[in-house]
Amino acid sequence: MLQANSIPTINRLERGQEQIGKQPLKQRFIWAFLIYIVLGRSLAFLQVDSGNSVRSGEHTWTTWAIEHFSKLAAAPQVVLLGSSLMLTPINLADAQVLDRTLDGSQHHESAYFSKLMENLTGRHVQTFNFALPGEMPSDAFLITKLLLKGDKKPELIVYGVGPRDFMDNLLASPTSTDPYHYLAKLDDNALGETRVNGSWDERLDGFLGKINYPYGKREEITECVSLFLDKLTEGLLPESIRSRQITNQQLHTMLPLYHPMSIAVGECLFSPLTKQTSSVFKDNVDEYKRRYGTLKWQMFLSQLKYLADCLEIARKQGTDVVIVSMPITKVNRSLIPSLAWNAYKRSLRVVATSKGARFVDLDESKEFSDADFGDTVHLNTVGGIKLIQLIVADILQQNHLTMNGQALKQTSSRINAGVDL
Repeated sequence: MLQANSIPTINRLERGQEQIGKQPLKQRFIWAFLIYIVLGRSLAFLQVDSGNSVRSGEHTWTTWAIEHFSKLAAAPQVVLLGSSLMLTPINLADAQVLDRTLDGSQHHESAYFSKLMENLTGRHVQTFNFALPGEMPSDAFLITKLLLKGDKKPELIVYGVGPRDFMDNLLASPTSTDPYHYLAKLDDNALGETRVNGSWDERLDGFLGKINYPYGKREEITECVSLFLDKLTEGLLPESIRSRQITNQQLHTMLPLYHPMSIAVGECLFSPLTKQTSSVFKDNVDEYKRRYGTLKWQMFLSQLKYLADCLEIARKQGTDVVIVSMPITKVNRSLIPSLAWNAYKRSLRVVATSKGARFVDLDESKEFSDADFGDTVHLNTVGGIKLIQLIVADILQQNHLTMNGQALKQTSSRINAGVDL
């Protein structure tokens, strides 16, 4: 028989039973979240990052370039920036001039640029080609800010840009590029405003990365685990199995999203022009229809801001900059809405001149025809040679890199020296 004072207790227990799936669950979530944050912060002492280093378990276009740049004994006089629109024609021109096949992962200069400058001025000009596949103005900003400084500050930066650099619909965020992935290790807040001004999921991602160390360093942790597993398998697997290496190309065929930017020695070669390759043209219209599909004005404006910041850093350091509007085919141009195209061209000129840079519009130069392209945007060997010749001619006319007044007189007559097509 229940006593009177037992009734309140039973009622309390019944009410508690009704709430057992609600209040305790909320409390458990709060406690779990707090423990997650505290544990994440406490793990910061592990310091799994590379300590202001971009060394990685894999080699990409970015890491090869940074590694070779860091080994230079002195600053190059000229640094070339840009996407594959610069990278491809520069390497193809060098392969032709040097008359040998070049390995893209190991070749980071413009030998033809240096040869022309020496022929025309008598001065040896060392170059470094920091053009990278998919390079955006935000990446050029990082390269200039974090690497082209101090005793590695060049006299001149030549930056070739194209419309994709500002309006790539396939790029999720400036923080998703390969250069950002590695250069951000040198500065955790390298593109901080991107997180602040980005979409809600980017802002949330940035916030979680700051308050929770393992989440913020998830890519570095993944690299450490990958390196550990590689060493472990090398020690455990017999030589007969370890000797059967799978190339990156084979691996990417089986797993397209596995380290998509990795590149090994010998995997991307640039060869001299031959009759067999002279007429090769790749139709990449469908790819650029997707890239230009929907203009993201926020990205467009953000990349313009990074371009302006890049030029401002160079100006403060006393580095001259030439912005080159790269030529593209009429077919590729037709894929871009007129409003976006006009905004792109006008903005380039305004940003360049406002920051003291020279703007060279090769897209309007009438010097290039469809025969100079390997696809709808990338210049081929002949186009690459024209590109370097025009850039060098403009540099000399503006008295960059040389105080030799006679160089101007020699430009038109000797600009083609040393090229056999």
